[in-house]
Amino acid sequence: MRRPTSPSLYLPYARLATRQFQLGLASARVIQTRLARAAAYDPRALAPRDRAELTRMVTEKVFAGAESGQAWGLGILAWQASLARAWVGMFAAPWLGVGSSPLQVWQRAMQTGAVVTRRHAPRIVSRALTPIARRAHANDRRLARATRTAAGRS
Repeated sequence: MRRPTSPSLYLPYARLATRQFQLGLASARVIQTRLARAAAYDPRALAPRDRAELTRMVTEKVFAGAESGQAWGLGILAWQASLARAWVGMFAAPWLGVGSSPLQVWQRAMQTGAVVTRRHAPRIVSRALTPIARRAHANDRRLARATRTAAGRS
């Protein structure tokens, strides 16, 4: 008989899905604003502000990707360390006098690995998305503010 799963098991995944949805909305608004500005100007006569915006866009993408990769790698290392600690404890059980059969030890190790993975997976992805989301939301606010200011001047 299967054990019922608690709602808290799915809560990290729901939070992650919400963050991804918010990131998608912010990114869409930033892309829309930047494309509208690019379409409004002659490409041969880019204003210095537009050149700075294009340079900033490329630079931010590179830095956000690097930070995201670093967060992903550190998260994977933490997950592997937790998994190793759990498995070493399980495989050491017969030598510590617990008296389990090798099959029982293997089954416990697999269950422990699944629990550790369920706990770490949403955290790893969330931490990897954080630098990208932070920059996308900041760009969304900055470009919306600049658009409101430009609309107020006209």
